[in-house]
Amino acid sequence: MTASQLKLQLQKEIDSLNPSSIKEFYGLITNYLNGKKSIDEWATLSTAEKKAIDEGLAQLDSGQKISRTEAMNSLRKRFR
Repeated sequence: MTASQLKLQLQKEIDSLNPSSIKEFYGLITNYLNGKKSIDEWATLSTAEKKAIDEGLAQLDSGQKISRTEAMNSLRKRFR
């Protein structure tokens, strides 16, 4: 099937959906596109940025975390 044929078929399928299914379909497509964008953005990060993110995730996994309120208070004190 060509890309044009696929687009037409998708349009037909979308036109036949009820309003709640359209919203659900939109959410699925948006999540898919945003997920793909996130993967593409990861490839543009430097090695240092990727390492910092991985270290942060490892800290979270080991329970080394603070609440948003604590983080904001710390930043306010630090940058006053």
